[in-house]
Amino acid sequence: MRTCQKVTQSSESLVISSSTKVNLHPFLDGNKRTAFEVTKGFLNLNGWKFEPDSDGAFTILLSISKGESDAEATERWIARNLSKGKEKR
Repeated sequence: MRTCQKVTQSSESLVISSSTKVNLHPFLDGNKRTAFEVTKGFLNLNGWKFEPDSDGAFTILLSISKGESDAEATERWIARNLSKGKEKR
């Protein structure tokens, strides 16, 4: 996993964690939303803004849940939607 190495040493764990939350359905509802928010929060805590457009986020999360997007594709999508700096809350 090369693309997100600029972001964090644990980018592979982040992608695996997000994919797991989407695919293992730990909750009755909201698994994709939870995976998205956990990913966004983790990156923000590590100094990155993660700001994908809502259509793109929906498409990739649906693709992950259907098994159509692998970890490398997910990592590339995350990297494309990053910018340096924390999100203002």
